[in-house]
Amino acid sequence: MEPTIHDFADTARFELDAKIEHQHLRPFISQLMQIQSPVTWTSQLAMLTVLATTGYYFGAGVVGAIQGGADAAVRLVLLLAGGAGFTLLALVPLHEWIHGLTYKAFGATDVRYSYSIKGFYFYAMAHRFIANARAFFWIAVMPTLVINSMILLLIVLLPELRLGLLVALAIHLSGAIGDFALINYLWLHRGGGVYTYDDAEVKESYFYLALSDRFLSDQSNTATPHRTGVSGETRSV
Repeated sequence: MEPTIHDFADTARFELDAKIEHQHLRPFISQLMQIQSPVTWTSQLAMLTVLATTGYYFGAGVVGAIQGGADAAVRLVLLLAGGAGFTLLALVPLHEWIHGLTYKAFGATDVRYSYSIKGFYFYAMAHRFIANARAFFWIAVMPTLVINSMILLLIVLLPELRLGLLVALAIHLSGAIGDFALINYLWLHRGGGVYTYDDAEVKESYFYLALSDRFLSDQSNTATPHRTGVSGETRSV
């Protein structure tokens, strides 16, 4: 049986590992991403691959613009601007909608969306819905799986738009760093019970560990955010 929020008050069964204020995303995400693991290695490799590929085609586009004159230069600018605009106007809302849809697939009924103008990020949250590690993983990873797969397919089908789509892929992947950080949190606490829920009214998220949970290395023991010492956000683009 899954625990209730009331159950988390039982300190003999659960430990509050982190309380995250939604207005403080970056310190929490940054600290998690500094802890090296297969999750961070994979995200870094993916980002480097996308950036290198985008750089290659951008360089080819610059050469083409120099050789092709004004029309080629305009096309290059349109591809770059189009990729960035497509990400901000279409992919960001889609990303958060997929987070929300995945929440609902696991049983959440009160899904809300918010943003930070200062931090320039958007996030989805499910008010007082408890997600276990399995649900939390799929909630975090689903937008990246769906959207990046869609972009890669479009690159194959529409090679003339390749550069613009690569720009969109690079921006989206870099914006999903918060999701990778949350997946890294799960990795660092694998083998134990992880539970999390959001309180949309006070804009905070809570991470609880079943007391049978044990860190698997001294590094994760010392570097993972604990209790209320780190503030951040739990659902990012």
